[in-house]
Amino acid sequence: MSAQNSNYRVELTGTTNLPGTLLRAPTEQGLQFCCRDTMQGHLTLELQKIGSNHPDQAHQTIIKATSNLCGLEVGGSPWHETYS
Repeated sequence: MSAQNSNYRVELTGTTNLPGTLLRAPTEQGLQFCCRDTMQGHLTLELQKIGSNHPDQAHQTIIKATSNLCGLEVGGSPWHETYS
């Protein structure tokens, strides 16, 4: 996921190879086991200050951070393929 305005750009990327844990989620029939989540996803966050259009003023990275404890929804009914 990314967002940008005239001054800044932020990008978040969450990934995992784990199948996740089956959890209850709200449905029309009440709470049902139909969602898979993990709390061990890998998250990368990058925040950049956008430079001017001048060639020697590229985007400047303000922060680049990672975590291996990211909560991610990794699947659930009726989606059984990889989320992208």
